[in-house]
Amino acid sequence: MTGLRITPTAMPLTIPATTRDAAPSAKTTAAPRHPARFNTYEVTPS
Repeated sequence: MTGLRITPTAMPLTIPATTRDAAPSAKTTAAPRHPARFNTYEVTPS
């Protein structure tokens, strides 16, 4: 995140557009999968 914030200053239209598009996609896919696995793991050990 630190590197991305410094890079946008040079190419704010190219880097943020690609990074923002890829970041949300990866976070959205990883977010639902993580909670689902965490819920199962938390319920089993508990």
